[in-house]
Amino acid sequence: MNSIQQANDEKIEQLNQAAIIPGWRFKIGAPEGAQAPDFNDSSWDWVKLGHNWSSKDGEAWFRATLNPPAQVEGIDLTGCRLEVDVFLPIGATIYINGVERYREQSWADTRAIPLLLEEHDTPGQAIALTVRCNQGDGFGFFVSAGLHFSRLADSIFALDLVKSQFAFTHYLAAQDPEKQAVWEQAAAVLDFAALSANRWDDWQSSVEQARAVLSPFETEAKTYTCNLLAHSHIDMNWLWPMQETVDVCRRDFSTMDRLMERYPEYHFSQSQAATYRFMEQDYPEIFECIRRRVAEGRWEITANTWVEGDLNTAAGETLVRQILHARRYIGSKFGVQPLVCWEPDTFGHPATYPQLLQKSGIPFYYFCRAGKRHPLFWWEGPDGSRVLGMQDPLGYGGTNTPSQIVTCMTDFNHRYGIRNALYVYGAGDHGGGGTARDIEAARKIDAAPLMPRALPGTATH
Repeated sequence: MNSIQQANDEKIEQLNQAAIIPGWRFKIGAPEGAQAPDFNDSSWDWVKLGHNWSSKDGEAWFRATLNPPAQVEGIDLTGCRLEVDVFLPIGATIYINGVERYREQSWADTRAIPLLLEEHDTPGQAIALTVRCNQGDGFGFFVSAGLHFSRLADSIFALDLVKSQFAFTHYLAAQDPEKQAVWEQAAAVLDFAALSANRWDDWQSSVEQARAVLSPFETEAKTYTCNLLAHSHIDMNWLWPMQETVDVCRRDFSTMDRLMERYPEYHFSQSQAATYRFMEQDYPEIFECIRRRVAEGRWEITANTWVEGDLNTAAGETLVRQILHARRYIGSKFGVQPLVCWEPDTFGHPATYPQLLQKSGIPFYYFCRAGKRHPLFWWEGPDGSRVLGMQDPLGYGGTNTPSQIVTCMTDFNHRYGIRNALYVYGAGDHGGGGTARDIEAARKIDAAPLMPRALPGTATH
């Protein structure tokens, strides 16, 4: 298994090199006309990402000239879709060839809705990418920026799928010598020399032959199901004002409704009663869309608290009131009583919380931080009250990839002997939610042989 993983990972790394923007010109200040493609930035500093600075010193500018290659590892990129993924936890404006294409007041993150550079890329045509970061309160950090070539993304997905199919069938064969022999026979068919030399047709032919050898695993593989839960993690007023939080909710919730229209299988889960109240007050048409999706069973409300607070710092009465007001509001507006307390970002858990949840009719607790890394466990309070807890071993904010799905599925099965797992995905912090990329990936994973089912799900079904 190690040789298969190594060969695929090495080729994926080679393909990913094309996504890297090697360096940026950087300047603090307000240089006039710096967004123009022909602006002279030769005196600016040369930096690599992630790069941090003091935003109190003024606005900051980053400039890079992109020269997309004609081919990478034998894959022709002419005419493919080219996007850029930018992540900046500070407000920014992005210019493409001098034209403003993106602006966010407090948090610039194009991972949920990628920024298009070229619908049909023309190799040899330079692209000027300029990012102007707002002046702030001292926190300035350009985390990442990378190119996304549609054709390379397809190839990377295909390589990850092969690796994941072999990883999953290797797991299934672990206790059966006959199955192990079949697996070894299939692994021997893979033409790693062709992969290394970028003879893609020969490599793919060997993959199809290997999959045929693994066909005895197909039925068993589909008896495992990874339930994919899409959500939008929305921090309340962390690095931005309240009105921006409302705008994030409007953006995300309207986007989720459009994704449901486009993808009939798509489900979405959202916590925090306050986010629904924002829509009822400011965007009643979106609020009605949510009500309709809840009635359809495709929008799961996981809001058992008014906001996702830091539970370890709040008084007991505060915790009770959070639950009381949230459940009254959600029940009156949507006719449901959520079963899970959704707290992915709290940095602590009061020992008495199982008692409060149990007495409130909430049997499940989901979290990511400050646990003992047990994905499923009974959490018992001092009085003996218990709720079923889940600490997500992969954390919130995942993306749907074959390897992540298999990792999640095998971990749950190895620990607990069950053939169902929960995988949470969706861009977050400043919202984002599930994306079309994620949904399309889930469809491919679910349809692929030798993989677990990858089905849209909710926290409690």
